[in-house]
Amino acid sequence: DRLNSSNQKRLDNLLLDQMREKAVRTIRNKADKNSLELVEKTQIKLERTLELRFQLDKLDRRLNENMPPPALNIMDKLQFRSRELSNENKEQYSEQWNSIIRKTKLDLTSIMRIAKVAEIDKSNKEHSELIEKIPVEIRKAFKDLEHTIEIRHNRSVQKKLDFLERKARGIIEK
Repeated sequence: DRLNSSNQKRLDNLLLDQMREKAVRTIRNKADKNSLELVEKTQIKLERTLELRFQLDKLDRRLNENMPPPALNIMDKLQFRSRELSNENKEQYSEQWNSIIRKTKLDLTSIMRIAKVAEIDKSNKEHSELIEKIPVEIRKAFKDLEHTIEIRHNRSVQKKLDFLERKARGIIEK
């Protein structure tokens, strides 16, 4: 079964490579210099959009797993300190302090998510505008090229998201 699965993946990858090469050849043969530059810009914009979607998916997973981004872990260093309170009161306030920090980190993560959605919308709009400028005779070949880029990217992203999920489960189980 593993061998069949491995062979199937190789075949799928070969088909994707073949589709990509055919699209690139078609674009090179039919496009002029300006069109090639436009195709390149559009491809870069697509890759940026895909990367933004990946970042959004990571934020969503982290939000669902109650596991804020590592950049916010610096907030954990903020400790409640007081010389005047007794140890009993210190513990009570420290717990409240830590609870508020956890909630703040989740709130910041959700705000990061909202900003990422806005950035994706803007990138999608720019990408669509660039596609409209691509000459009709190479648009189908470009769509094939985009398709192969998206599939490759999605496979890579899925592996990374699965790792993040396993990592979250590992932390929860401890």
